[in-house]
Amino acid sequence: MMPWLRRHWDLVIPILIAGFSAILYRAVLAAPILGYDSFALIITSRIRSHSEFIDTFTNVMMDGRLDVGDFYRPVANLSYALDYALGGFEPNGYQLTSLLTFCAAVLVLYLLMRRLLGPNAWIGPTLATLFFALHPATLTILPYVARRSVPLMLIFAGLALLALPKQAGRGDWRRLLLAGLLAAFSMASKANGICTLGLIFIHQALSAQTQGIGEALRRGARAVAIAIGPSLVVLLARVSVIGGIGGYHISESQSYAEKFVDWGPKYVASILSPEYWSSPALDLLLPLASALLLIGLCIGIIWKNWQSGGTCLDGIPRVICLGAAFFGALVILAANSMHFTPRYSMAMSFATALVIGAVAEAATRLAFGRADRGGVPVEASRPGVLPILLAGGLAAVCGMALQGSILIRSYPEWTRATRTQTQFLTALEQKIESSPPYEYIAVNIRRSEPVISRTVEPFWMLAPWGLQAWLDLRFPERPYKVILTPRHGVDTSVFAPVTLHPLRADSTEISN
Repeated sequence: MMPWLRRHWDLVIPILIAGFSAILYRAVLAAPILGYDSFALIITSRIRSHSEFIDTFTNVMMDGRLDVGDFYRPVANLSYALDYALGGFEPNGYQLTSLLTFCAAVLVLYLLMRRLLGPNAWIGPTLATLFFALHPATLTILPYVARRSVPLMLIFAGLALLALPKQAGRGDWRRLLLAGLLAAFSMASKANGICTLGLIFIHQALSAQTQGIGEALRRGARAVAIAIGPSLVVLLARVSVIGGIGGYHISESQSYAEKFVDWGPKYVASILSPEYWSSPALDLLLPLASALLLIGLCIGIIWKNWQSGGTCLDGIPRVICLGAAFFGALVILAANSMHFTPRYSMAMSFATALVIGAVAEAATRLAFGRADRGGVPVEASRPGVLPILLAGGLAAVCGMALQGSILIRSYPEWTRATRTQTQFLTALEQKIESSPPYEYIAVNIRRSEPVISRTVEPFWMLAPWGLQAWLDLRFPERPYKVILTPRHGVDTSVFAPVTLHPLRADSTEISN
């Protein structure tokens, strides 16, 4: 057994981390279908005929039920359709698929780091994967079926980088085309997957075996020129279906530049300092200090690599550039949304994990006096004090970033949200079944359970359009129209007061 483990250790480690992640977040399997948009996505993604399969690629996401924007995510929709085909309306299958999708993203990150840092790299890939798996940003995505598009996007983006050739040569266009196809899948999972094309450019430009900037840029441009074809197909399909680029219907109250300046530091803080501190000054200074410390570590690594002529930390600056570029692109795209929301933080934690892994690998190589160039170990320079600084700084950054991890902090709000929504839907189901036909029903929808955290949002439950989709799925023979009806004394920021208006078989409303 031991020789087999040694030969396959590069697979055993990520499988163990993914399995640990599945155990850590196993509570999601007992959760109902949480989230404002989840039921609407399920009902509009079902495939029960040939025409509905075609609709997956020709319809706006949620068939226009979402009135705050227009989106196009056929790959994510297909995953919901598969869940419905296998398990119907039961939540367990949807939550299991979401958990497995997250574990797959963990596996892809490890394999990507191993490829980027070389076959002798262990510490960097392992720490990067643990950082991503344990970061509290996971809780902004994992409980919500509707947000499965984020790990799907990350999986295909990571696979695209894995598919890239290490060096230019005859036949490398096949790998570039495969990377482009995977980048298109990333974009068809979530529009932010378009960042993958930029990552392909950076990867190939920095992989050029040359000191010339011009040749590096030409190689990066050639790679994107070959890879871009499938993504253009997805983009054209998106424009055709939506009638434009789509996205959120942006409010004009803030300009894009104002939102970027306002939200950018918040996203940095959500990754590097997810928990609120005891004073406003610490809430401002600690995230800034953590960001400056991480930037300083990266600058030290790049300087050391340049000083050694690239032989000491070969490949590590490229990983730092990939992670930094990915993070920056995600922040730029996030500033194009309606408001600041930590739901974008999970993808940013993936990008940050690339940088964390690169710093950890640099500290390891310098500390043990070994380096790696092209997969061949070579002697590095004398360790000196730099590895101690890298290790200490990295410990400080990771320690602050992982404070809100589910490994060390419980989230009873998740359990309360699960219990509240289950009880509400069970009671409503019984009320509908026991009420006379065509009777109006007034209810208050509990919107969310608040969480005191910079990164983890409130645990979202239902909204009027989500309840409408649930009714359409649960009572197709007894249709209702959900109408928001604010009532005196009801806090609409906590509850959504609605009335269920009964409909005739021809979908016309019955007069009260």
